[in-house]
Amino acid sequence: MTPDETALVLTKAAAFDQRTIGEADVMAWYSVLEDVPVDDALQAVSDHYRESTSRLWPADVRRLAAEIDHKRRGAERQRQLEAAEPPALPAAPADPERVKELVREVVAKLPIVDSDRIRERAIQRARKERGRPDPPRRKEKKRLTGKETWPPPQTDDIAALATRYLLDGYTPADVSERLRVSKRWCEKTLRRFGRGKDESDG
Repeated sequence: MTPDETALVLTKAAAFDQRTIGEADVMAWYSVLEDVPVDDALQAVSDHYRESTSRLWPADVRRLAAEIDHKRRGAERQRQLEAAEPPALPAAPADPERVKELVREVVAKLPIVDSDRIRERAIQRARKERGRPDPPRRKEKKRLTGKETWPPPQTDDIAALATRYLLDGYTPADVSERLRVSKRWCEKTLRRFGRGKDESDG
């Protein structure tokens, strides 16, 4: 704002409050308002006297001009957002058969997880659900092969887990192999729940 523009602002204020304006007044106000745009300062005068009956001071002009600038910048940002192009829509879904093929390819590349680790995680999950802590780790028993059979479940946790698998539809042979428990015990458990038939151990 120049001194002449500052005089214009003071002249507008005088129209409201009948103040007298001299060269010293103009230079004093100019020293405070020189970085304020004249249009904002003139609007600040109108805004002040629209809401207040007190005399206008340079600090009032600076505060109101800052509010005007803030509102203007906010409105400009909003216009830019509204004018911006909307984000591109995602590509149309791929052909279902191609999706199935990609899924098969991904599954084929997945590592084969050791069955012992699957069994251990299943047992830990069952213990957590039953609120029991993990027992001390014991040395793994010798793996039974050939026509030897697994023993019945050695803990309530394994028995509960095996029962859940059986009721979920797994065969006694599957549960026996997965959890290393007696196949005959699995068959008897199924019969207790009214399912299955008598089969001999494999």
